[in-house]
Amino acid sequence: MIERHSASRAETEILGAALARILRRGDVVTLSGAMGAGKTVLVNGIVRALGSDEDAASPTFALAHEYPTDPPVVHMDACRLENEKEFQSAGMEEYLGGEAVCLLEWPDAGIRFLPDSRLDILIRGCGDEERTIYLRPVGNDWEMRMEDFE
Repeated sequence: MIERHSASRAETEILGAALARILRRGDVVTLSGAMGAGKTVLVNGIVRALGSDEDAASPTFALAHEYPTDPPVVHMDACRLENEKEFQSAGMEEYLGGEAVCLLEWPDAGIRFLPDSRLDILIRGCGDEERTIYLRPVGNDWEMRMEDFE
């Protein structure tokens, strides 16, 4: 597990931009943490670094936002989904492992659908507090790629 600290929104976005350099088509990244922890801020750093002209918006009510970046990004939020059936009914598992990088906030309802190889991110802290960001690679491919990130 890799641990990073962020004292500001800008530092969290910079971390997202650094992550963008190692992302590939079909990657799945889960994002966990309290409301306001900075999950969407981290996503903003990723989508901006991959070429988006627009800021990432929280997909809490839309469930998913697609960004025409290179590679494309799908930013999903399963916060309002209570179980696997709702996750599947919403069509969210169809994005996993496709052509886009999938960034999934609140992944618990879809845990059964997640690939064996992914990056799990947990953000602790909220508001203006310093954040601790934990990156846990799952699968050999991610462990090797994270060596490039460090």
